[in-house]
Amino acid sequence: MLPQPGAAPATQDRYATPAAPPATADRYATPAAPDDSANYAAQTSLDAAPSAAVAAPAPGAGSAEFDTALALAQAQLAQGQLAEAHLALSQWFGHPDLSPAQETTLIGLLDQVAGTVVYSRESLVVPAYQVQPGETLNQIAQANNVPWQLLAKINGVQDPQNLRAGEQLKVVRGPFAAVVELSRHRMSLWVEGRYAGRFPIGVGKTANIPEGEFTVRGKVENPTYYGDQVIDADDPNNPLGERLIDLGNQLGIHGTNDSSLIGTNESRGTISLGSPDVEDVYDILSVGSTVVIRR
Repeated sequence: MLPQPGAAPATQDRYATPAAPPATADRYATPAAPDDSANYAAQTSLDAAPSAAVAAPAPGAGSAEFDTALALAQAQLAQGQLAEAHLALSQWFGHPDLSPAQETTLIGLLDQVAGTVVYSRESLVVPAYQVQPGETLNQIAQANNVPWQLLAKINGVQDPQNLRAGEQLKVVRGPFAAVVELSRHRMSLWVEGRYAGRFPIGVGKTANIPEGEFTVRGKVENPTYYGDQVIDADDPNNPLGERLIDLGNQLGIHGTNDSSLIGTNESRGTISLGSPDVEDVYDILSVGSTVVIRR
């Protein structure tokens, strides 16, 4: 699930992230999906997170340096500087030198702060946007490189076609990016160097997902499965569930019809998310968003 608005005490560490079993080298089933955005070519030349989307851990930093950074971030939070603390802490996500206890503390704090900085109606990173006469939510979302569904959820907009001129809206400047860690069965979201949530994933049992950097080429609701057999959309046996994010090269992020397979290497398809996680990710990533896949 996404981080929820409303920061909890800075010392709370209830969001533990246990390491998952290593991913197998099985060949992935690769369901072919309709390609409705052929302008975006998949890229496989990079094996690191995109620098514009994900802040790199501090070079040479270790656990002692993290303790110093954590103390500074807690002081910023105490002073109401949530956006500053969020950006600084985001650099430490996935840092190899953190102890399990430090990682637990970091992720718990990031989940709490990201819920407010990214997903609440508070405009803490960029000023609130004032709706102009005749503007639709889709126009505002396109100008900020995010799906209109995300802005609708954040702002509680019921009718995206009929906004009130002069209304103040929280906007987020995208596009969002995703980092998939196959061995940890984890996907994290990022926006402008800021951590924006994490989700457990399932990995297909008959596929071999390549590492690298890919681009979202299309998004399909109620996809048809093309794997070892063809399974129609809305069929309860469809392993893709109700959402597919096409990464090209027969790779995709999708739902599942068996949530018990999340966190395993036994699912069908490629990279699966449970419900409602897949609906959230579908409404956050845009056509053109970057997805980095790592072991």
